[in-house]
Amino acid sequence: AGATGRGHGRSRSPGRSGNSSVLPKGMAVQFFYEVDPAKAGSALVRTSAPAGRGPTLLQSHGWVDGVLQASYDADAFDPQKETTWALVAPQKDVVFLDRHGKRLTAIAARRVRLIREPVKAPVLLSVLFVRWGGEYSAWMDQEEANDGDWGRFGSPPSDEYMAALIDTGILGHPRLGGDGSSRDCEVLHLFVRGSRDVWEMMGKDTGDPD
Repeated sequence: AGATGRGHGRSRSPGRSGNSSVLPKGMAVQFFYEVDPAKAGSALVRTSAPAGRGPTLLQSHGWVDGVLQASYDADAFDPQKETTWALVAPQKDVVFLDRHGKRLTAIAARRVRLIREPVKAPVLLSVLFVRWGGEYSAWMDQEEANDGDWGRFGSPPSDEYMAALIDTGILGHPRLGGDGSSRDCEVLHLFVRGSRDVWEMMGKDTGDPD
């Protein structure tokens, strides 16, 4: 079925027994999580426990450990009918943060198109964006488009450009699952709040006693 995968997101139903296509409630799976990283308040996945005061590595797109909240019939999957998709909740140890590092309530169970058996294999493409995560400044306000602008996707450092790059350049690529039947990629983010974060990422002493 198109909603299941193995390894790099290739199609295969996880954990089937015999000829049954029905996966039982409570089964451990991985599901492909995706959220708009340019939207304020988006719930991003913390990929590991913070190692210091520097920026935390967060994920907007990628495979996340979860649990089936209802039995799922892979043979009945219809990409056009959300009611046929797998109902999955994240594992309890999955932590969600906003772009400023504030911990958020775990997301509720949701219908997802793509699930697979839990695996540790790396994806084909892993993309890292280093982004501004500090305080808002007035110059960041969006202005009305004009002939002197960067184009319809905005300037390369902008959230709008980044979101367009993900949607059209990454998720739309045929080797990464552009047809929607699989996903072989992940998108990660480091939100930098100032020069000290950059120095700490490089393992440098900032000279700040605090």
